Amino acid sequence: MKTRRIIAACAALLAMTMCLSACGQNNTGSTPAATTAAAETTTSEAQTEAAEPETSAAETLSDDNSSAETAYTVIVLDEAGDPVEGAAVQFCSDEQCLFEKTGADGKVSFAEPEGKYTVHMLKVPEGFEKDSTEYEVPETYGTITITLKAAGDDTSDNVQLDSNSWASPEVGVTYNPGSEFDGIKGTFDATGLFIDNDSNPRIGVFMVTYYACAPEDFQEYQDYYHECVQAMGTGEAMPEAPHEGWENFMAVQAPVTQVLVVDGDAEFTSLSFDPTFDISTLKLLAEDGKTKFYLYPQSSQDAMQDTFRQGMASFYDEFNALREKEDEIVSHMTFSEAERPKDDGRVMPEKLEFEGYDLDGNAVNSADLFAGHKVTMVNLWATWCGPCKAELAELGNLAKEFEEKDCQMIGICADAEDPDTIDAAKLLLKNAECDYTNICGWDTLLEEIPTTGFPTTIFVDSEGKIIGQRITGANVDAYPKAVDDLLASME
Repeated sequence: MKTRRIIAACAALLAMTMCLSACGQNNTGSTPAATTAAAETTTSEAQTEAAEPETSAAETLSDDNSSAETAYTVIVLDEAGDPVEGAAVQFCSDEQCLFEKTGADGKVSFAEPEGKYTVHMLKVPEGFEKDSTEYEVPETYGTITITLKAAGDDTSDNVQLDSNSWASPEVGVTYNPGSEFDGIKGTFDATGLFIDNDSNPRIGVFMVTYYACAPEDFQEYQDYYHECVQAMGTGEAMPEAPHEGWENFMAVQAPVTQVLVVDGDAEFTSLSFDPTFDISTLKLLAEDGKTKFYLYPQSSQDAMQDTFRQGMASFYDEFNALREKEDEIVSHMTFSEAERPKDDGRVMPEKLEFEGYDLDGNAVNSADLFAGHKVTMVNLWATWCGPCKAELAELGNLAKEFEEKDCQMIGICADAEDPDTIDAAKLLLKNAECDYTNICGWDTLLEEIPTTGFPTTIFVDSEGKIIGQRITGANVDAYPKAVDDLLASME
């Protein structure tokens, strides 16, 4: 049952990814192997199969023309093949570097448009050697394994209450099937998870998934699926399909019903979900506390029907018939306020307070830095972060403009902790004509100023109190408006 839950959790990611071209990741096979890919693998198989990937020092860029999203998965293991928990992984495109820590299963996933990405180990847990390699992520399937030195355990928040009931307390949905799946020749599953627990509002998905295989073949399909994913992650030859039609293993599964979960007190707009998606097509199913539940339109899967038809073969008609029972499936769901995320050490403080040194070695402290300006824009960046470096020139220009508005800009270079990196940072800033103050990073920076990605921009007042919304990713167009809105609110 543990393996089944892990597959299901991954399914929720890949299905939403492909079928929706929006925000999710799902392993529900709704993804054709050549179009989207990757999925999380079980810990036990990762331990026995994983091999260290080829590395590349070259910085790679995302494909701006790609619309499909892929659940890119990074697996971090120790030398014994056990998962490493708490490794800080940076996942970089040309627009931003996302930050996430590996869970107890040693994995993190990033739902991003298909393209070229690099992975950088920002920080490894105590007892492991520092890994400064820049790993190139396989573009088409997006699974990469990195070997360090530690162990862990894997868990899942998606719980099967009994043989006919599914609950995901994390997203606040419980599904107690009626007769809608009685007598089917295929198999079904249900799971839910939040795609980003660090945003406001948080966006999640609960998904009922159909598998085009008989119940007695389900475990074999799971094993085959993981063998395929592991083979892709290690560059080995793909295993032979045990059944005809399973060659496109990701198209053997697909969602029959998808519920979008929105949790938080910030406004839910297309920008917080997918700028290309018309959120007016979402049907509100329920609301409890700060959590709202929307039915995702079936039309989101229309482009995938040929892929499903080929991958599911004789099971396809049954899959389509189950999709027609969406109202019945939803009627057997209950909704309650989603669980708040556990404290993972990344809770943003109310106030920024720190002491340190600027890149020239001068002592600085936050109180002196912030005093005298109504607003200070604090930009966290790193010398290895492509998006960070790409926006430096524009930040230099903005800093000059902000000076006329009673706003200053300061930078914190997260990896500037040694002489070579400090010199590299100073050269980057000089070439970009950035004259504003930049501060060296320190060991506990990400605990004191937590973030899920680089660059991250935070706004504070003259006392260092955090104001407004932080901005993650290189978003130069958003900074002036954020500053103007904050200054206007202080008048």
